[in-house]
Formats: sequence, structure tokens, C-alpha cells
Amino acid sequence: RLRYIYLQVNQLSSSIPESLGELSSLVHLWLIHNYVSGTIPSAVKGLGSLETLQLAENRIHGTIPPQLGDLPNLLELRLSENALTGSIPENILSSEQIEFIEVFENQLTGTISSNLGPNLQLLALAGNKLRGEIPASIVELDKMMFLDLQENTFKGTLPAQIGNLKNLLYLGLGGNSFSENLPSTIGDLSQLQMMEVAKNSFSGPLPPTMVKLSNLRTLDVGANDITGSMNFLCAGHFQLLLADCHPERPEVECDCCTGCCRD
Repeated sequence: RLRYIYLQVNQLSSSIPESLGELSSLVHLWLIHNYVSGTIPSAVKGLGSLETLQLAENRIHGTIPPQLGDLPNLLELRLSENALTGSIPENILSSEQIEFIEVFENQLTGTISSNLGPNLQLLALAGNKLRGEIPASIVELDKMMFLDLQENTFKGTLPAQIGNLKNLLYLGLGGNSFSENLPSTIGDLSQLQMMEVAKNSFSGPLPPTMVKLSNLRTLDVGANDITGSMNFLCAGHFQLLLADCHPERPEVECDCCTGCCRD
């Protein structure tokens, strides 16, 4: 029985056939970087053994079928850089076993469900038309390593207990409408390496607790309403440190920034 299909980086240009659903023993389906068009057929409900579905970088349109959320073994769902519309089915986001959801650079709308799967390690939703606030329940995802919500229309504040995400390596929130102060618990993200929160409406000084982020190498807080001094971060080992410190219109003091933006 067919268990693996690896056809990534070819020039496939057809649509996904309904007959795909007959491959009940299929474990991995990789069609990344092709010219696959059409929609994802609802017949995927027959893929009961599927663990990885990788359809990124194609020309797939239509909605994400909720049948994917019913697949009992699905661990990775990667649908980025297509033309998908509609919302992300709640049963996919809340799946008990799913670990990686990557749907960036589509045309998805709606909000993030407050019921999120406990085993999520990667949630990449950047470059869509998603809205609403970050659900408070996201701080319970203690396995989360990569959270990218950039370039959507999210608003509100960061959950106060964001520091509970002890394994988080990357936090991307840029290009939204988040506001108010960054919570002091950000300083508890001990594994954090990259934090990109530019182009929002965050305000006030950065929390002094961020001095504890010894693994942080990239920090971009430009194009916000952040004020005060960032010099307490100058003992860090930054490869990229950006803020609104341009000499023509400085809003923050940052003697060690690698680049200064105009707000």
C-alpha cells in the first residue's frame, strides 16, 4: 500500500484528485513548490493514516476543508503561500495531536479560536486577513516554539501571562494593531531568540525584565509608540536591534541599536 508521496519542487500543474481519499495508508503527502491548482477535496477525510500534509507554495484556492481536523494522526499541516480563503476550521486549531500549523501568505479571514490544541509547537498565520484578539488560552501552550501572527489585523493587548511560553523561540506580531504596554512577563521567555513587534501601537517603555532575555538576538520594536531608554539591553548580544531612535525624531534612547527607524 502506498504510504509516502514526495513530489515537491517539480512542475506539477493539475488539481488534487478526489481519488486521493482512497489512499487510507498514506502517511506523508508532500507537493511543496509546484503549480498545483484547484481546491483541497473533502475526500481527504479518507486519509486516516496521514501524519504530514505539505501543500505550500502552490496555486490552491478555496477554503480549508474541516475534514482535515478529523484526521486522527495529522501532526503537520503546511498550506502556506497559496490563495486559500475563509476561516481556519476550529477543529484543526483544537486538534489534540496536531503540532505544526503553517498557513501564512494566504487570504484567510476570521479569528483565532480560543480552543487551541495542547500539542501545538508552531502556529504560523502571517500575511492573511485575520482579526480579533490573541486568545488568553494561548499562554497554556507550553510546547509552543514558533508563533507568527505578523501582517494581519489583530488588535488588543498581549496576554499578561505570555511569559508562560517557556519554550518559545520566535515571537512575530509585527504589522497589526496591538496596543498598550508590553507585559513584564515577556522577560520570562528564557529561550526567546527573535521578537518582531514593529508597526503596532505598543506604548510606554519596554519592560526592564527583558534584560533577562539572554538568548535574544533579534529585536524589532520600530514604528510603535514606545518611549524611554532601551540602553539596559546594551549588554546583550544582538545581531539586529531596531527601534524609533532616529536622530531627527527620536522616541527612544538606544545607544546600541543596529538601526533606527522613524515612527
